[in-house]
Amino acid sequence: MAEGGKIKMRAAIVGPGAVGKFLSMKLVQVDGVDVVQIGKKDSFEKISAELDFIFIAVKQPDFSAAIRKLYPLIGSNVLIIPLQNGIEHYEILEGRFGKNAVAGTIGGLEVYKSGKKLVWRRSGNEHINLASRDNAARRRLSRGLRPILNSTGIKTSIGNDPKKILWEKLVRMCAIVGVCAASGLPIGKVLQDNGWKNSLVKALKAATEIAKADGTSVSVSNALSAILALSPKFEPSLLKDLKRKKPNELDAILGAVVRRGEKLGVGAGPIAELILKIKKKYKLK
Repeated sequence: MAEGGKIKMRAAIVGPGAVGKFLSMKLVQVDGVDVVQIGKKDSFEKISAELDFIFIAVKQPDFSAAIRKLYPLIGSNVLIIPLQNGIEHYEILEGRFGKNAVAGTIGGLEVYKSGKKLVWRRSGNEHINLASRDNAARRRLSRGLRPILNSTGIKTSIGNDPKKILWEKLVRMCAIVGVCAASGLPIGKVLQDNGWKNSLVKALKAATEIAKADGTSVSVSNALSAILALSPKFEPSLLKDLKRKKPNELDAILGAVVRRGEKLGVGAGPIAELILKIKKKYKLK
């Protein structure tokens, strides 16, 4: 916490990775904000005061263990904000914690760890989107959290449709992650190759149809425009994780979309095809 007046917000950031460290680095600079970061081996007993917000910044392989640790921290007023890719993680949290769960996405930057060093490429449009169906939760986010995040340079929006913000990012990520991982290429080279670009557009269209069947309209043209605006050097973290043989989010991103399509009776062929190519390329089960 930056030195100064009384505490305005207490937050915990669960996850020692790149996104968690980036968010922690931003928040600790704000006067009146008390932040504690929780890693895999840390005890939640180190938190002595009731929290206002808990950010979950772990990836899918560590998600279940993280939420099991949350129970001692859940006071009546704490809001839980997951920043993972996908949609199923939020539904799990909402099922377990009800109106305490807030949907969240983060974007506008490429952030990763290189050894012990935190590296990020800024776009000038770093942002966090939050959504809750609960009026009281939205008021707290708007009055308490948004001004603090905005003051750090992270533009923050508050909405009332969790599915919408999750699907808007998931549709893009499904296409980007799938094609970059299947090809082993950064997005710039993917877009220069007609074959891979065609696969990306097919995956994008398939994902939007599944989102539509799930009650959320996502514009293909807007999603494609956002992809075209990425740095040509952009590589999704999934590609980096696959190259390094680390646990990854293939199932949380592409797998979740395929499962939702199967549940709703909507074809996900282009996405399922990318999963098969990725598993073959990286010798995954």
